[in-house]
Amino acid sequence: MTQKGRDGKLQTITLVVEGPVCVVACTTKESVYEDNANRSILIYLDDSREQDEAVMGYQKRHRAGLVDRHGEQQAQRKLQHMQKALEPIRVTNPYAPLIDLPEGFPKKRRALPILLNFMEAITFYHQYQRAQLVDSDTGEIYIESTPEDIGNGFTYLKKVLCRRSDDLDGATRDFYEVLKQTLEKHGLQKFKVSDIRQHIRLTPRSIQGYLKNLAEYGYVQITGGKQRTGYEYETMSATTQTQMEQGIEAHIKQVMGKVGKAHAKRQKAAKPLPTAGATA
Repeated sequence: MTQKGRDGKLQTITLVVEGPVCVVACTTKESVYEDNANRSILIYLDDSREQDEAVMGYQKRHRAGLVDRHGEQQAQRKLQHMQKALEPIRVTNPYAPLIDLPEGFPKKRRALPILLNFMEAITFYHQYQRAQLVDSDTGEIYIESTPEDIGNGFTYLKKVLCRRSDDLDGATRDFYEVLKQTLEKHGLQKFKVSDIRQHIRLTPRSIQGYLKNLAEYGYVQITGGKQRTGYEYETMSATTQTQMEQGIEAHIKQVMGKVGKAHAKRQKAAKPLPTAGATA
């Protein structure tokens, strides 16, 4: 990395760290971190009204002394102790050749390793519930991922996969879904920013920014108006969030079907044959 020395001049220094390294970044603009975003697991905040009520309810209970702080601290310590109990061990996923991403999924080369690594992490955290095996060639002890680990990986990352397969960033997609619901509820086919501002509590600049993104990807089009008086927009036929989720769900079901058959085949091959004279 480059940093300033005592004399104020820039100089290059080398930092040596022990890996693997976990990098966490927070931003309100996905496009700024786009190159890093497709290498990472993106977690979005829940901006729903129900979550707002839950957060504010906790804040009020906390100020009123109604929160069990001792119980929270115990849960934190329990999680820390669980992580300290984990030991380095190799994880193998025998079903990895059967796991893939839907056709047309963007940047598969970066997305697939994230999915596979996440499934292996689930197996790693269940190392005391997995049988230890020995590599006949190297003598190394390892554990294997199970169909349950793979299913949990898909379950936990289903929304992440939907977001990654979307043309729109998370904030723009959320705005688009709310926009469609608002237009349908009030029977509007064409609209201006001033029309939806009455129902969507965002600043005009934020709404215009979202509409600009939607227009670039063909989700809305400008049908009239002027920049000074305000453009008139109309929504276009486009893939909805529900359709994307259904497509991901169908693909996961297909992959898990293959994994289930492979697991049954492996179990059957590992089952010892009955000895002579034994009854079936």
